[in-house]
Amino acid sequence: MAETVTTRVPKETLEEIDKYSKEKHMDRATLLRNLIEKGLEYEKKEKILQQYKNRKISLQRAAELLKIDLTETKFAKLGLNES
Repeated sequence: MAETVTTRVPKETLEEIDKYSKEKHMDRATLLRNLIEKGLEYEKKEKILQQYKNRKISLQRAAELLKIDLTETKFAKLGLNES
């Protein structure tokens, strides 16, 4: 079940949120939920990449956590298809 969260944001930020929500044809709450989810996903990915960079996890483990197929990635970098 969803929980209610209350936070304060600067007036300018709220104006941007309202402007963007109108452009996207969605209400403020939906836009904020989407932004929070996207921001959280971004932070998770950054954490995984930092762990890999600091040699805390292997490339294979980072790929698993990021849900990246290393084989596809290697072929894509070479401009090749697996088939």
